[in-house]
Amino acid sequence: MGLQDEVDAIVAGAFTNADAMMGVESVTYASFGGDTQTINVNVMRNTPVYQNGVAFRELRIFVARSDVATVDSGGDVVTIAHRYGETPRDHRVVEIIKEDAGGYLLRLE
Repeated sequence: MGLQDEVDAIVAGAFTNADAMMGVESVTYASFGGDTQTINVNVMRNTPVYQNGVAFRELRIFVARSDVATVDSGGDVVTIAHRYGETPRDHRVVEIIKEDAGGYLLRLE
């Protein structure tokens, strides 16, 4: 196991482990043209964002690179509840906000 593999394992263990981190939920991640899998992600349901006088809640998730090797913004779909406790529905990945050795911070539609 190389250093990069060790970093990836630490990040995935820290940020996507429901026993170690608040805000971790199990979601369905569908890669564009690829597989669908159930993974743990760190969910950030932000305060309302206003655009053209309309309020909406921005939904962001952190996905470990060990779970998803590449992200196709505009193509990948995550099934998750927009508000905690609601029925999960499909949300398209619209932006990779940040990418590092451990994973991706994604903005969902």
